[in-house]
Amino acid sequence: MKMSSRKWNIVKKTIIGLLILSVLFIVALLASAKVSLTPSGSYYKLHLLGIISAKLSYSGAAEKAYFDSHPFAGPIVEIENNTTATKRTDNTVHWYCLNQAYSKQVLQQKISIDCQGEFHDFEWSETLGIPNIEQDDLPDNILVLSDIHGDIDYLNSVLTQMDIVDEQGIWKWQDNQLVITGDSVDKGPADFAVLWRLYQLSHQATNSGGAVHVLIGNHEQYQLRGNHSRLNADVRVKTFAMTENLTASTSAYSQQTILGKWIRTRPIVIRLGKYLFTHGGLSKAHLNSKYTLSELNESVWSYYQNDILSTLNPTEKFSLTLGREGLLWFRGQLRENKNNTPSSEELASILKQYGAEVLVIGHSAVDILEAKVGDQVWPAHAEHNSGQVLLIEKGQAKVRTLNTQWYDDESLMQEIRKSKRPLRLFNSSEGNSELGVIGKMYTSIKELSRRTSL
Repeated sequence: MKMSSRKWNIVKKTIIGLLILSVLFIVALLASAKVSLTPSGSYYKLHLLGIISAKLSYSGAAEKAYFDSHPFAGPIVEIENNTTATKRTDNTVHWYCLNQAYSKQVLQQKISIDCQGEFHDFEWSETLGIPNIEQDDLPDNILVLSDIHGDIDYLNSVLTQMDIVDEQGIWKWQDNQLVITGDSVDKGPADFAVLWRLYQLSHQATNSGGAVHVLIGNHEQYQLRGNHSRLNADVRVKTFAMTENLTASTSAYSQQTILGKWIRTRPIVIRLGKYLFTHGGLSKAHLNSKYTLSELNESVWSYYQNDILSTLNPTEKFSLTLGREGLLWFRGQLRENKNNTPSSEELASILKQYGAEVLVIGHSAVDILEAKVGDQVWPAHAEHNSGQVLLIEKGQAKVRTLNTQWYDDESLMQEIRKSKRPLRLFNSSEGNSELGVIGKMYTSIKELSRRTSL
């Protein structure tokens, strides 16, 4: 039965009315649109009607981004030979200065980069260095840091105050050792600076009879799997700009880059004397483990040989390492987990299996560094503003309190939330529509993530 003329008119008017309301609503949304930027000019949040806000996780840089505190990022050293870093060949070096990505080919294994009149010197080795998984004798001093999270100011201030480096930042701690129990990247403003600092120090320490042990944490796992969601917004912008020019890879940490190859060969667990170091902790899954520390590390290294990492097979080794109750993720020693957290007696048994007596871990931040679980566990992740660091001196763990510098993420985020300005919806003398820039960056970086993730 056909609809009557009167009813049809009512339907048409209703549809037209809804269309008009929709248009008015969209106009109101766009008219109210405001954006907040990070201190370096990257889009942080989109605000609508004063009550709706969306975090622009993949939004990229504003059109006039100025990275005043950390204008330089990189380098990403891309190796032409994609099977080994030992063959002397051309290397393409990518870096970011102020608001521009650059690339240069070099024949040697070093480069000096001028960014705004400040020179940044980098040198990489023909060999990646083989991690020392177990060591019976302890040096006089072992400094333990964890969860640096791209905070180069914090790392440098600790190294200086502990007299580990000289005025030029060169290792001077002789045969002493530094242990980083994971999460050197994400959240902070200078991932590349932190990684290169640790990479170069590791070679300098080895040449002096000492050692720098850089362990893998869950945030290194994020980056290796192409998960950029925890990256500092400004680091995301710089990384995207640099990786756009990569030729052999789509990732800053692929096997075709120096840092990528290096991170993929770092350990997940080591033992120095009676101390066992890992990022997360030990769950009950480790009771009666039949694997050695070397076997656990080798299973992870084998997994990291792939650039696009496959889904974890539910094997026993992976449950002990990269599984949710494995060395990388488990928090039971510092956060209550009744079902899977070993008792003090069970923990002692697990540690004995691995030739240790004391577990040293990061991952979960604590207010005070102090021994836990009957002195069997030492946390190493104190908040950076506390200045607390863990020092193992002549075999005994103790806490040192320093006057550290740190990246004050909390204060910066509060500043960002207070400052909002209207979003440029159309082309203007200031540049293209910001809405278009946001859309373009979102699409591009999502595509980059898709290509580097599962």
